[in-house]
Order: sequence, then structure tokens, then C-alpha cells
Amino acid sequence: MKNNFDSVFDEQAKNSRNNPVNREKITLRNGNAAFDLNTLPLCGAKTRAGTPCKRYARANGRCKLHGGLSTGPKTTKGKENHRQAVTKHGTYSAQYKEDMQLIKAIKELFYEEDLYD
Repeated sequence: MKNNFDSVFDEQAKNSRNNPVNREKITLRNGNAAFDLNTLPLCGAKTRAGTPCKRYARANGRCKLHGGLSTGPKTTKGKENHRQAVTKHGTYSAQYKEDMQLIKAIKELFYEEDLYD
């Protein structure tokens, strides 16, 4: 037996944007078709509560919380490649370190001889 609430609810469901029948017809203000979030894969990683994660997955199949960041290179070759990649701009190169030590020594000389005011 349907009451008045059920008929109102049924009417809202028919006109709802989430109704699968109406979903294909929806377009955004800019004319693009509406994107259906129900088609995106979920992360599914086991949470601390033991349930699967319900966040949307990224390209690696996990969400930003469970996908994790790189733990760094493990092999000797990988570590060498990483070292080369990190220092290609020169900020941490041996030459830069020598230059900074020289600048520091010059500053100390200025302060010792009261040449810096």
C-alpha cells in the first residue's frame, strides 16, 4: 500500500539526475556530457577497519591515500640514476658546495676584521 510520501518519492526518482534513464540526457552548461562517477573504479584497498576503501582509484588502481609514494631506488644502478637526476641542476653538486664554503669563509673574515657594517 503506497502512501502520499511514496508517491512523492517515486516522482522525485523519475525526475532525478541520478536516474539511469535520465543520465544519458544530462549535459553541463558548457554543452559537455555529464560525467558518471559510477563508472570510475574504486580503490578497494583494505582499510584499518578491514573494509575495502571506497575512494575513487587513480591510474595505478589505488586512491591517493593507498597508492603511496615512491620509497626510492633500491638497486645500486637505481641509486646512481637518482643521484644523477637530483644533481643535474647543480644545487647539490660538489662545485656548489665548494663555492658555498668559500663564501662562508669570506663572510667570516669580514666579520672578524669588522669590515662588514
